[in-house]
Amino acid sequence: MSDSPHDPGKRDSRQIVPTGSDALSTEAAWVPPAQMWLDAGQSGEGINLFAFLHSLRRRWVPAALLGLLVALLTGGLLWFLVPDTRTAEGIIRVKRSVTPILAPDGPRVNNDQEFKVFKQTQAAMIKSPFVLLDVLRLPEINQLDMVKSQDRRELAWLQRDLNATFSGDSELMRVSLEGKGEEPKLIVDAVMKNYLEEVADSERREKTQRLDMLTIRKQENMRKIIEGVEEYERLAADVGTTDSDQARIRHELERAKLEKMSDRSEMVFRQLQDLEHQLYLGSIAVQLRRKYEPNPGLLDMEVERDPFVMQQMQELFQIEDQLTQLAGVTTGDSPIVQQLQSQKIAIEQKIAKRRKVIAPRIVEVMKERDGYNDVADPTQLTLLKYEYDRYRKMYEQMQTAIEDQLEIVRNMAGASADLVQRRDELKALRATTGEMFEAIDRIRLSLDSDDRVELIQPATIADEQGSRIRLIGIGVASLGMMVMTMFGIAMWDYLGKHLNSTDDVEKTLRLRVLGTLPSMRASGMSRMVGGGVTETMIADCIDSVRASINYGGGVVKSVVVTSAVGREGKTTVASQLAVSMARSGKRTLLIDGDIRNPQQHAVFGLPPERGLCEVLRGEVKLEEVIQSTPAESLWILPAGHCDFASIQALAGQGAANIMDWCREQFDHVVIDSGPVLVGAEAMIYGQHVDGAVLCSRRDTSRLPKIEEATRRLQSVGVRVLGVVVNGETAEVRPTQLSLMKS
Repeated sequence: MSDSPHDPGKRDSRQIVPTGSDALSTEAAWVPPAQMWLDAGQSGEGINLFAFLHSLRRRWVPAALLGLLVALLTGGLLWFLVPDTRTAEGIIRVKRSVTPILAPDGPRVNNDQEFKVFKQTQAAMIKSPFVLLDVLRLPEINQLDMVKSQDRRELAWLQRDLNATFSGDSELMRVSLEGKGEEPKLIVDAVMKNYLEEVADSERREKTQRLDMLTIRKQENMRKIIEGVEEYERLAADVGTTDSDQARIRHELERAKLEKMSDRSEMVFRQLQDLEHQLYLGSIAVQLRRKYEPNPGLLDMEVERDPFVMQQMQELFQIEDQLTQLAGVTTGDSPIVQQLQSQKIAIEQKIAKRRKVIAPRIVEVMKERDGYNDVADPTQLTLLKYEYDRYRKMYEQMQTAIEDQLEIVRNMAGASADLVQRRDELKALRATTGEMFEAIDRIRLSLDSDDRVELIQPATIADEQGSRIRLIGIGVASLGMMVMTMFGIAMWDYLGKHLNSTDDVEKTLRLRVLGTLPSMRASGMSRMVGGGVTETMIADCIDSVRASINYGGGVVKSVVVTSAVGREGKTTVASQLAVSMARSGKRTLLIDGDIRNPQQHAVFGLPPERGLCEVLRGEVKLEEVIQSTPAESLWILPAGHCDFASIQALAGQGAANIMDWCREQFDHVVIDSGPVLVGAEAMIYGQHVDGAVLCSRRDTSRLPKIEEATRRLQSVGVRVLGVVVNGETAEVRPTQLSLMKS
């Protein structure tokens, strides 16, 4: 072409490695987590173990360092929070059964509930203030470091830290205290000793006090028995018989007769009250019947319901309507008006006459409806008064008879009742006194029997195994925190759903993998001209990508290279793909379409001069800004200086016109576009090219972002040719490596 840039001389065909932010990236993001573990070959919901191991591979250095830091902090914290203490423990036996001196049937065994209550009482008693205060007053105890460090809160501390427990239904109470050195042992021994002394002394004092009290009460009862026998003999002489049972039976018969008379009197009294209530209601009903006056409003409503009255009222309303209509037309002397007035008066007289006839009947109906006709008549009231007088006289007679019978019962209840009472009192008193004799004997025997609480084992200190267990526990906890920290960091990375391998593209995203590029740590034009092994590997890989793009019979002349987000290697792939196409002898144009963040001019060592943006704004012609590159058959269209006008022009017809001209002048056109999810440039370019190549970076790109970018491109009709994965591990055979070096 005559107006195209001139062909450069012999150029180096080795690959160009980009510089800048697009070369390497370790960016990660968060996505919703999965829920269950899956094998490496599985897909769907759940945690993929293969992907999780990749996350651990990516983050193992920070995870290990942070895990080690957390483990050290945990170990140090536990070292200070979990002191190296020892436990002093003594054993006291609390017996379930007590064996008296005279026990023909063996020891007396308490039931489970009673024994449970007794054990709880002893456990509370050993920690009671009256036991612990005596211990804390001992000189050998109050000078211990454990006691002095409590700052006048010794009692509360000892009640809190001293443990007194039973193992299930066992009789053994274990008394323990944690502390350093031998001090816990001294305190536990002192507590158990003081407890045993207090329990034994208090129980013996309680038994002695009870014995003294029972002895005094026994002597009083013996004196009362003697006095009661003398009183009983005197009453028997007064009654005339010593058979108190016969006197009591006669008295009971008379009392039964009195009760029957009282019951009959009560029945008559209730009947009398009913008659009195009926008389009161009857008198009220008669008065209400005499004073009944209907409601005038209700009476008028009932009269107006009469058919004759209703008919006359309708005629009266019609006449009044006619009079109202004639009032504005004729005068009052008009014959028609006078005739209507006469008819009105006649109808009103008929209504009044009808009212006088039916009003009394309506009043009777209203009285009957309101219940004023259900009252008693005078004859019924007279009968009720007669019946009331008869029951009143009967009640008065019964009251007189009851008073006479009551006097008889009172007379009989004299000496005979006292005789029965004295006999019962003597019987109860003798029984109580006998129980006192037995209780006194039991207490005297129990004072000589064994104690129910005894010491089994003095306080002893546990062996040194506790310190080893403490160290092991701290170590296990620290290791666990380290593992959990590493797991958490790996899980955080896993939730980002990063691209781990080409299998993720093919199996998860269902996209075609065009090829892979090895990871690079150096970039710039010096790599291409240096002739290193890495450049040769990249050249082979990019040639494979070019072959994959043209696979299927059709030749792709124009392609847009983009990515989901930035820093995924699209600039590298675009420049290397353009060089590969140019190396095949085809005239190739590389367009830096990433107008927001152009990088291709830096890749080829060109200054940031005018370019695509100026063409879009109409400031220059396209052929004026196309520049040659060191690579043979390769030209570049820089991005230029972007502004809002350039972006607007790109969204219009500018992109189509530029692509039409470029396809006419060049065999292949490669566009380095901006990320799909950042701007609309990739979707605009994609509508004017044969297809789009998505770039991704292993361990950096996220599958949801790639999927979203693919969906957006396809939504505007862009053909997605496939995905190029950057950063894959290169596999080179020894023969291939020697060939590259040669």
